[in-house]
Amino acid sequence: MAIGEDKTRIVITVTKELKAELDKQAKKENRTVANLINTIAIRYLEDNK
Repeated sequence: MAIGEDKTRIVITVTKELKAELDKQAKKENRTVANLINTIAIRYLEDNK
C-alpha cells in the first residue's frame, strides 16, 4: 500500500494481548489500529511537551 510523501512507515512489536486490546478499542471507535496508535502517540507527545 502506498503512503503519502509526508508520512513514513514504522514497525512495532506488541504482545498478542495488547494487539487484541488495540483491535477491540479501534473497532469500538470505528477506526484502524494504525489510526488509533497514531492518535495515541500524538496525544502522548502533546501532553508531555
